[in-house]
Order: sequence, then C-alpha cells, then structure tokens
Amino acid sequence: MDKDGKNPTNLTKTSTLNRFSSAGGNRMAFISQRDGNAEVYLSNEDGSSVEKITNTIDTEDHPVLSPDGSKLVYISNKEGNNEIYVYDIESKMETRVTNNTSNEIEPAFASNGSSIVFASNRDGNYEIYKMNLDGLGLIRLTNNNAYDASPIGASNGRIAWHSNRDGNFEIYIMECDGSGKQNLTQNHTSDLYPSFSPDGSLITFNTNRYEIGMPHIATMKADGTNVTRITYGEYKRRWNPAFNSDGSKIIYEYNGTEDFNYHIFSVDLNTLKETQLTHLVK
Repeated sequence: MDKDGKNPTNLTKTSTLNRFSSAGGNRMAFISQRDGNAEVYLSNEDGSSVEKITNTIDTEDHPVLSPDGSKLVYISNKEGNNEIYVYDIESKMETRVTNNTSNEIEPAFASNGSSIVFASNRDGNYEIYKMNLDGLGLIRLTNNNAYDASPIGASNGRIAWHSNRDGNFEIYIMECDGSGKQNLTQNHTSDLYPSFSPDGSLITFNTNRYEIGMPHIATMKADGTNVTRITYGEYKRRWNPAFNSDGSKIIYEYNGTEDFNYHIFSVDLNTLKETQLTHLVK
C-alpha cells in the first residue's frame, strides 16, 4: 500500500475472489469474498478442507498464520478503523490486541511466532512496529518520512519489509530490535511484499523488474544475492508470494484465470509448474 492506503502498483483488490496471505503448519490462510464479504478462511496447502474463520458484516484482511499453524493474526475494521486481532485456532477465541485511532495494517508473526510485527500510521506516516502477542511491549522499529510496510519475521529473528525511502519500493532487512537496516534489492523498479522461507535462508518477493507494471515472483538469498525469477507469462499479476511449510513451493494470488477473478496458485520451485488451488464456488 502507498501512504494513502492504496496498492503501490494500483492493483484493484475489491473485486477479488480469493486473496492469499500466508502458509504455516501445512495450512494456508487467505481472504475470500465467496460469501459476498471479505472473510478469513483456512485450508490445507493444496486448497482442500476450506474452513471459514470469520463471519461478520465488517471487513477482515491480511490473515497470517503463525509458523506452527496454531494462531492467526489479521486486521478488521469492526471497531471503525483497522485493528489487529489474534485468533487461536484450537479454542476458536479471537482477541483484539491493538486499540488505537490510527490504522494498523499488514500484521505478521515474528521471532518464531512469539511476537507480532505490523505497519501503522499512529505516528503520522506508516512505520514498522513490534509487540507481544497480547499487544504489550510495543516497540517502533523504523523512523523515516517514507512509507514502510509489509513486515515479515524470519525464524532467525530478523525482519524484512518494503519501503520507498530510497525513491522507489525496495526490500529491506533488519534485526529484531530495528538495528542493522539494509537495502537488499537496490533496483530501479518496484520490489515488494517479502516473505521468508521456513529456515530463513531465502526471501520471495514481488518485482516489476521483468515487466514494468506487471508484478512477477522472484527469490533471493536473505543477504540479497542470487536473485532468481520464478514466474513467467505476460500481462498477468502474481501477487503476495509466500513459501509453503516445507519451502518446496511458493503460494500466491493470480488473476490469469478464465473467470477473471483472483485465485490462489502455487509454483513448484524445482519444476516451476503452476497449480491452481482455489476455484469458483457454485
């Protein structure tokens, strides 16, 4: 998102059917409008056994699974503005963990699920923050006039995010306390939405470097080297990539299907074969 809450490449998301967020514990979390409203769903990583988690007249977004698959974190505007909620999958208990008049966006788990990172404009522009699972222990990790968002934690405690502080969107990495910030991509086109492999050694991300204005998926080592293109094919958007639980595939949303809706796909990192995981509900 940009500073006005819009997608950096003007991708319209209000008409999507399924929007992917994360995988963990052999399951994946996503947003779907299959019942007429954006709700949180869980399924197996192959798209089977779909379970509806939220059921409100409000809008939920950006659900992310903890690494062990036991919890979800997501945002909801049920209190009038975007707040962060944690959902325990076994007990089916939802807990609101922020209470602020600003907008909180794009929460994710960090430090192997023991904390939450997120972006917020509570201090005037979007910055990256970290807090405990109960909302206590808040720490501001970035302090920049640019737009910092889409944080994600690695198993080794490091945090990646995207920022336009150098003039265009790039992928950055830092330590869990906010120190050691480093630009990993240093590319003149947009690089967005990073996500770590399960062991923290790789990052997958969206990039426009292969087609201007048309995001594809790439991977790189966690130090920014060995950038590798993963998806091909012109004029179709592949968005919000994340590794599956064993790191053998990347799951993402894609608008190249015949029904013109966004669906969730996976790509095998060995064969680069793409597989559709969600389908129209009849």
